[in-house]
Amino acid sequence: RGASSSACRISFNNAGRVTFSHVLPVVVPPAQAITATATTFVTSEFSQVRADVGVSGLTSVDARTYQTVIQDLRVTNASTSSGPGTTVRVRLDTVDAGFDKIVCDPTVTVQIFGPVLNLTVPNLPAGETRSCNVQFRYTTRGARTVVAQVQNDTFDPVSANATAAAVVNVDRETIISLLGRAVVP
Repeated sequence: RGASSSACRISFNNAGRVTFSHVLPVVVPPAQAITATATTFVTSEFSQVRADVGVSGLTSVDARTYQTVIQDLRVTNASTSSGPGTTVRVRLDTVDAGFDKIVCDPTVTVQIFGPVLNLTVPNLPAGETRSCNVQFRYTTRGARTVVAQVQNDTFDPVSANATAAAVVNVDRETIISLLGRAVVP
């Protein structure tokens, strides 16, 4: 009914189901996980779950005040990731822009908090990408650094691709006439 090896305890219930616990010789930080797979009746495999999640698609642009800036944001879980799909959160900070339109894949949840856009991509499998077309505008001149940053609860072995940035340089005013037409000097 019970068997154990040096660091593993295996138990069988009356229905023939197995439970086991294993002490690993490594410290696993809170953002990491270990999976266990029964490979035969006498061996099991333990693997570390990894999710190489990245964000891309921001491009630097020059714009005028009140001109719509379009960015195609992409969130990818690399094919080298292991384990089940991971929930990914992306924070896009536009500094002081107003959002015009946001179109995302149907599984993506969108929340807007002033100039910050929060995207949640549930259960993003390895090798897949989700996209969002984000349109926003600025009302005053100046250069802004727009930053998108990925957050997830699974260990990310390549954190360098977890942030994307672009400069939006609003360098000219758009003047609106009394007739309601936009005039660009």
